[in-house]
Amino acid sequence: MNIAIFGGSFDPPHKGHFEIIKHLSTMDFLDLIIVLPAFLNPLKKQTLFSAQNRFEWLRILTKDFPKIIVSNYEIEQNKPNYTIDSILYFKKIYNPNRIFLVIGADIVKDLPKWHKIELIKKEVDFIIAKRDNISFDTIKKNAVYLEIKEPCKSSDIRGYLCGNFIDSKIESYLLDSIKSQIQNEVKYLKIKDRVDFIVHLLDSKKAEDIAFFDLTKSNYITQYVIIATSLADKHSFALLDTLKNELKPQGEIFYATDEDNGDWIIADLGDIMIHIFTQNHRKKFNLEEFLTNYQNNKIR
Repeated sequence: MNIAIFGGSFDPPHKGHFEIIKHLSTMDFLDLIIVLPAFLNPLKKQTLFSAQNRFEWLRILTKDFPKIIVSNYEIEQNKPNYTIDSILYFKKIYNPNRIFLVIGADIVKDLPKWHKIELIKKEVDFIIAKRDNISFDTIKKNAVYLEIKEPCKSSDIRGYLCGNFIDSKIESYLLDSIKSQIQNEVKYLKIKDRVDFIVHLLDSKKAEDIAFFDLTKSNYITQYVIIATSLADKHSFALLDTLKNELKPQGEIFYATDEDNGDWIIADLGDIMIHIFTQNHRKKFNLEEFLTNYQNNKIR
């Protein structure tokens, strides 16, 4: 039995990954291809998309390839995992005659940084996906090479999705079967970043007992609600002024504000709603209980 391990961050999976998967599935000398999303690459600090999302997207992409399985082995470690550990794990599980490790040509230059790279070279043969005319010294004489036509990189896709640069052709690198899911997740991540910033801002200005509610999966009038307690009504107005002064330059739109009474101020940002209470009014109206029930889908 011969197996191939195709590992990576897949952050997100794209047409280049899919092209490699299709090539691998046609190789007669391979009996099993293991697609292995990493929890976190030891050479990276973070991923844009969660491990579970990346795992599920890969399962969707590979569902029509009988020789391919998507393994959550590295994800279940819940920490960065060294490639050699995964190789030895699957060697023990399948006892294969040969193990092939699938890597992109752009990775070859980083191989000297890999943990126990010399042991890896002893344990596996390489399948190298070539693109962008990247040149490199041969890793092993019996390496197998794939010519990949899709020039896309996950880093370019992340940059485009996050708005760091504009290049509309990059959107074409996303696969139709998971494109909408990826785009929706980006929207979710962006709003979560905004919520985190608002919470930090309120906290820095001495607001107390700050809570937020994720209502994206409910039918509530907004996606997130933030609740904070002020020290007094004057403090409530000061907190609202801070929000306006800090958020408007970042492009936030205050669609409406209810600031007639400093005991309960509301700021409506469309997809985020902020409530600033004085302590007595927060206890009196107990908005948290109502929102908790909404969040748990007890109110429809």
